[in-house]
Amino acid sequence: MGIEADDVSRIARVLIAGESINVSAQIQEFSSKAAYLVRHEEAPNVGCAKTTVLPMAGLNGGTLNLTTNPYEFTLGGIDFCALSGQTVSDLRRLSNIQSACQLMELMLTWQHVAPTCPDTVDGFPLHDRDPFSIERYPHVMVAGNQPKPEVTVHVGSGNRKCTLIAIPRFARSQLVAILNLRTFEVDWKQFSI
Repeated sequence: MGIEADDVSRIARVLIAGESINVSAQIQEFSSKAAYLVRHEEAPNVGCAKTTVLPMAGLNGGTLNLTTNPYEFTLGGIDFCALSGQTVSDLRRLSNIQSACQLMELMLTWQHVAPTCPDTVDGFPLHDRDPFSIERYPHVMVAGNQPKPEVTVHVGSGNRKCTLIAIPRFARSQLVAILNLRTFEVDWKQFSI
């Protein structure tokens, strides 16, 4: 069970949300094949062999377009905000809220993706700008390395909608989230490892 060839042909982009050094051989094989078909990007995270200080620089790589964490991009006119997840996990640790999507809703309300940085999440001091401020309200916000899969739609001021997706750590769940860019529905694919 997993992602079949016809599934891969419909994928526009693959985003790996950090901690991929310990990823299974099966997902590495899929990633290497998908890299030739679609844009393939990876955001660093705490488990990666780079820095643990935010904002994290992209890792060195061959077939990957390595990105920052957090990472904002536009695909087909849809604005994304992708997090490898440690800012959501840290906020969970400091609150009574367990739902990753509820924590991301707070981040949208506060217009900040790292509200605990630099107090409890390491970060570089930047004098001229705050790379964690949400300046453009995203259509989709993704947080990787979460305890369980979650999806919800947040309706902000002015009835702006943002699909929030919490993706569990792949090494534990073997789950991949596939977002339909027309309907914003998420399909969860399970790898058998």
